[in-house]
This record gives sequence, C-alpha cells and structure tokens, in this order.
Amino acid sequence: MAIPGKPMRKSRADVRNNAILNYALREARCDKDLRMNDLAGEVGVSARAIRNYEHLDDNPSDRVAEAIARVLDKGVEYLFPYALRRIAQERRKARYQRSKNGKG
Repeated sequence: MAIPGKPMRKSRADVRNNAILNYALREARCDKDLRMNDLAGEVGVSARAIRNYEHLDDNPSDRVAEAIARVLDKGVEYLFPYALRRIAQERRKARYQRSKNGKG
C-alpha cells in the first residue's frame, strides 16, 4: 500500500529535504492501516518513539524491535536493517556532540 501523497520508493531509506526515512517501517505500518498512535499502543511505546524510528532519530531496543515486527508481521532485519540502524546511531551521536558543544 502506498502512502498517500508519497511515491513508492525502491530503497529503504531516502533523502528528501534533509530527511532520512525508514520507508520499510512506514509502509508496513500503513499496510496494516495503523497510525503511529495505534502501533505505539500495541507495542507499549510512545507515538513519538515510533516517529523517531521512522525518521531514524533513534533505534528501538531489541525487545521493542521484536514487538514491532510481530505486530507488523515482518522480520526485524527487514524493518531495521543494519545500514539504517547505523544511520540512526550516527545521527544520535552527532546530536549528542552538538548538545555537548552547546550548539543544539
């Protein structure tokens, strides 16, 4: 199922307007007709956490990743491949450095 107003992407991550997104997670959520709030409630995290996972601002714990995969009927590695986890890790590290240096 395509996201309304968004063209289908072949890659799992895309750069558009400086935003890197996890399209596999977003598309799997939309295929199940779940809003972020719905998925968050079923998994036991906040909607903000789901947003952070989709925008690669954070990585879920193993427990949360497994719960998301179970709800969406997908594999953990499909939803959170190593390359995307690495991007989120680097973004988190850069945010920490900016805050540590008083720039952020």
